[in-house]
Amino acid sequence: MHVTFLPVYNPDAAEIDDPVLFSTNVRRLIAAELSVPASDHTFDDVLLLMEAKKLGYQGGLRDCISELKNMRKILEIDLAKAKEYLHEFSLLDKSRKGLLTYPQFIQAFGSQDSDALRSLFCVLDVQDRGVINLVEYTTGLALVS
Repeated sequence: MHVTFLPVYNPDAAEIDDPVLFSTNVRRLIAAELSVPASDHTFDDVLLLMEAKKLGYQGGLRDCISELKNMRKILEIDLAKAKEYLHEFSLLDKSRKGLLTYPQFIQAFGSQDSDALRSLFCVLDVQDRGVINLVEYTTGLALVS
């Protein structure tokens, strides 16, 4: 085993005031020394990715789960709720493409087509593609819960 000791990293004034900035800069320094990319993924993100893989997703949700991390903070969704939404999403997304059409979306609500659901779908379909991804689906469920 090879061990490399890096110089002591002394935080500047901004890093003293912001521990997250300090830890981010230290992580980047270590990653650069190892010649590997730094990642902002948390352990919960990894667990959610592993759950997605168990459900048959082969990486198609990776970007969504990264984006979901930020949405979980905003929507105050914990890991258990995120897993629950992922499982619900996977039941509707039989093709495992990571996208839901409007008919699949209304199944999630156990409801019939309505102006309210169609409007919600249109709001969530931010790219106006006629489909929504896991983040958009989760946002919709969290907003109506």
